[in-house]
Amino acid sequence: MKTRRNRLIEFILVVSIIVIISCLLYFIGAEQIVAYVGVENTYLVLFFIALFGGMTSVGGTSYIASILTFVSGGADPMLVAVAAGLGTGIGDTVYFLAAKKGNKVLSEGRIKHWTESFTAWLRSHGEAFKFFVIYLYVGFTPLPNDPLTIALGFGNARKKVVIPALFLGDTTLALLLALFGNNLPFIG
Repeated sequence: MKTRRNRLIEFILVVSIIVIISCLLYFIGAEQIVAYVGVENTYLVLFFIALFGGMTSVGGTSYIASILTFVSGGADPMLVAVAAGLGTGIGDTVYFLAAKKGNKVLSEGRIKHWTESFTAWLRSHGEAFKFFVIYLYVGFTPLPNDPLTIALGFGNARKKVVIPALFLGDTTLALLLALFGNNLPFIG
């Protein structure tokens, strides 16, 4: 359970990231940031931001801001989407597989009961439905993927359904953000 202090720290971190990125964009500009990093390095940097930033709820802010900054600074939206989608997809897969392993060591209790209920719900729906729901959630909502991937892992969802849906959804969201960032005239 998150304590009030932990929530306050997370809030301060998110606000700090937003303020820092906003100041960088205002005083330096997206084109100069991309020029400093180098267009070739932009995709590698974005991959690592997506891999580590996308793995946490707090890091999602820097992930979105990075996509918008790099694209509005001249990076190719399609390559940005691929780099960010791969990074976030790998991070989401790590959470899913860790939860899948963790499910096997759960003892009795509320989490075990919830896991069994969620597993029963998963089994009551077809694979195509599960794929579609995961894809829609990951690809079209700004919500963190951690709760979903952990729930799917605890629910013992099949890897061949979850992992492709995660990668496709992560790449779709990154592409939508990149296309949006490419049309922001005021950032550059």
